[in-house]
Amino acid sequence: MEGYEIMEMEIIKKLDVLINHWMEHNREHIAEYEKWALKAKDEGLSDVSRAIQTASEVIQKSNDNLQEALNSLQSYKE
Repeated sequence: MEGYEIMEMEIIKKLDVLINHWMEHNREHIAEYEKWALKAKDEGLSDVSRAIQTASEVIQKSNDNLQEALNSLQSYKE
């Protein structure tokens, strides 16, 4: 392999690890947001609950985008 191809493969491997890490980290945040959105709702803080739920949905959308990046990355591994 040429030097450029080796560097490219190193970046691909690093991105694979990073993207998977970011997605897992986001899933942890989503779970925590949803837990607290429910607690806020139970306390009658519906506006707070909705805002936290919206934040959770935004993070999920971020994971959808990261998954798309991960899927695209797979074609470079072949």
